[in-house]
Amino acid sequence: ILQIVIFSFIFGVAALAVGEKAKPVLQFTDSLAEIAFKFTQFIFFLAPPAVFAAMAITASSGPETLTGLASFIFSAWIAQLFFLIVVIFGSLIVFNIPLKRFIYHIKEPFLIAFATTSSAAALPQTLTNLENYGIPKKLIGIVSPLSLSLNLNGSTLYLGMATLFVAQAANIPLSFDQQILILLILKVTSKGVAGIPRANFVVLAALFPTFGLPTEALGLLLGIDVLIDPVRTSVNVISHCAAPTVIAANKVVTNIIK
Repeated sequence: ILQIVIFSFIFGVAALAVGEKAKPVLQFTDSLAEIAFKFTQFIFFLAPPAVFAAMAITASSGPETLTGLASFIFSAWIAQLFFLIVVIFGSLIVFNIPLKRFIYHIKEPFLIAFATTSSAAALPQTLTNLENYGIPKKLIGIVSPLSLSLNLNGSTLYLGMATLFVAQAANIPLSFDQQILILLILKVTSKGVAGIPRANFVVLAALFPTFGLPTEALGLLLGIDVLIDPVRTSVNVISHCAAPTVIAANKVVTNIIK
């Protein structure tokens, strides 16, 4: 998805340079975005039976497998909550951003992301609430779409934990150098993850063969992903909200945007 982001950014700059003549194109893209959001809403109706089928397959692997997977789910939730509270909220406090007011304005995007496990589905409400929060619309228009593809803290954290979990489950030792290399690869590849459920498996499917990890393990992770995805996606969406808020706190940047 990175090439799409780069194309869209250059296209936006070109549209801005054209000026008034670009208005019909902008109106068309706005309408297309609304249709895409509605299309995504229709797809959500198919999610419950799909999730049930995935978890049923995982449950057939036996009680020992389920015990290990339960431990991984618990660890993933703790890691995501730690990152949310310590790193994201801690950063907001450092930049003197009122935490209570910030939480009040992001609660709706947070709930949408938690319920749908899709940061793309939460994007319309994210844009609306950030504007109500008081962030300039031009700044939101630049930072939020980029953050949707480049600021995926929850996904990056999960991808690293999932890789190490599979390596341990398969008794495949990874040296410290390999773990650092995996981390660096995931830092880059996670930037192109689409904001839709299960998109992380595309990255894992490409990464596992490189380090000799069994791709069959993706079937086990698929069954429990529905229990981890809500908190992972919620951390992503809160990061999307935090990025423009922190940038807006810089008066120099805000004045330039205006």
